[in-house]
Amino acid sequence: YALAEQVNLNKTVTIVGAGDGTVIRFAGDAIGTPIFRVMAPNVCIRNVKLQNKQGTNSQQTSLVRAGTTDNASGLVLDNVTFDSAFQGVAVYAAKDTASNAETSRGITIINSRFTNLNGKAIYLEKGSDVTIRNNTFESCGAADYASSSGIDINLKHGDYSDYQISGNRFVGDPSFPGGAILLKARDDGDYSSPAATVTGIEITGNTFEGFGANKLVLGEPDKGNKGPADSEITHDLAAADITDNRA
Repeated sequence: YALAEQVNLNKTVTIVGAGDGTVIRFAGDAIGTPIFRVMAPNVCIRNVKLQNKQGTNSQQTSLVRAGTTDNASGLVLDNVTFDSAFQGVAVYAAKDTASNAETSRGITIINSRFTNLNGKAIYLEKGSDVTIRNNTFESCGAADYASSSGIDINLKHGDYSDYQISGNRFVGDPSFPGGAILLKARDDGDYSSPAATVTGIEITGNTFEGFGANKLVLGEPDKGNKGPADSEITHDLAAADITDNRA
């Protein structure tokens, strides 16, 4: 399926393909434009392959994107292949504590494959009751900046809870500047009011190839943010697998 423009999912909808044989892409050059913009709750995308061009950090090409004013609650991505973009999935937060958690509750990303995403495979600025399980991340996060990653949980402006990141496989390279999983609750600079908090994070049963001490990276480099607290994180990684940038 070759699209002329992005698809705005502004009502509850389920999109089901037949697996990697169902390829959805743009007909022409659409760097910086998502294939699907998720605007309404309870969107489900299943059994498809999404493709674009990689782009750069400034272009922020995402295959699936929810913007600051969009409602991504109940989003389900199941058995989706995300191939060739800067980001696979991106969910952005507004500067509004009252709405961010409620417009991103119950995000589920399972049984999917993320390949050749040079920025971040999954990028979340908001989200509660989030499940990221049984996915494969390969050649994701090669771009030359500190937040390149497989998963970047970069929470902003809200109170969030309950993350389960389990049973995933991460394949990278020690030269990648970011890490496999980045985890941040931002309370620094422009993100200090309102600051983000997060509770109940579980990171277990994942496998890693090639990330060294950057399997789990806590805090934003050189920003001095404090969260998330150790007491809110359950994981099965060794100390040598973790880089801690928190203040």
